[in-house]
Amino acid sequence: KHSGLRGSLIALMFLLVPIVFISCLVIGEEMGLEDGKYIVAILGTLFQLLIAWMFYRERGHIYNGYIFLAAYSIIRSLIESMAHPASIEPVGIVIGVAIIFFVLYVRSKLFPDLALFGARKVDGQYNFSD
Repeated sequence: KHSGLRGSLIALMFLLVPIVFISCLVIGEEMGLEDGKYIVAILGTLFQLLIAWMFYRERGHIYNGYIFLAAYSIIRSLIESMAHPASIEPVGIVIGVAIIFFVLYVRSKLFPDLALFGARKVDGQYNFSD
């Protein structure tokens, strides 16, 4: 029923793979790792591909996990930008928030009974739809 939304989300995750690779290269470079920056980039890329694969398998818990990890990352970026105002990247933060809301939307369509911390109750009872 909502395979187009799921397909769009998976495509978005694959579009993020080169961005993650380049970002991890930069992070590895900033950490002072000469050859290790490639290992950091490969691990980051594999993690992004793992997330795309889990979205493909339609596991409800991966949506919540992604939301938590992405929200933590954005909050950490905001805290770091408060310490160093010149390093703020508002475009990246806005894109990250937009992706979180898109994942929330897709999750609500694919898993209407799934709340952020478990199953959703309606009128005091668990109500699962088909």
